[in-house]
Amino acid sequence: MPEAWIDVSGFEGTYQISDAGNLRSLDRTVLNKGSGCVYPLKGKTLKPRKDADGYLITDLWKAGKKTTVKIHRLVAAAFTPGAGPEVDHINGQRDDNRALNLRWASVSQNRANSHTRKNKSGVVGVRYCEGRKNPWQAYGRVNGKFKSLGLFPTKQLAEAARQKHIQEVMNA
Repeated sequence: MPEAWIDVSGFEGTYQISDAGNLRSLDRTVLNKGSGCVYPLKGKTLKPRKDADGYLITDLWKAGKKTTVKIHRLVAAAFTPGAGPEVDHINGQRDDNRALNLRWASVSQNRANSHTRKNKSGVVGVRYCEGRKNPWQAYGRVNGKFKSLGLFPTKQLAEAARQKHIQEVMNA
């Protein structure tokens, strides 16, 4: 399925956001205030950068003023029904801004879906339980509550179970 593009609210005709989390500027003409000349500006795909918290951000310009925006908020505003004070990344990856990975949430809902960013296994939602026959445990959250997804003999099997859980949550 091709990406769907929608004008960014407040920047119509200048910037568009896609349901895949991509941002682009559109072809337009710009007035140089100093010379009074109008010149064409070619549109392009914008490359976001990460902020200190790991969210993708970029700068949008309007009437000579710069506004820094978080990409996930633009995607949610354009493609995710509902409203709330926060946008939750369902799979916990702050740079995965696909519309199907975002939902509007209350502060408490967003905190309940927080994911451990660093652990000893190196894989979010997978941990090593020493001394067990099947030492690799996959885990996740359902409605903010811890849920074991099972114990596995290898880290790869536990990671696969975690990915299956994420897909089930995203498609629910």
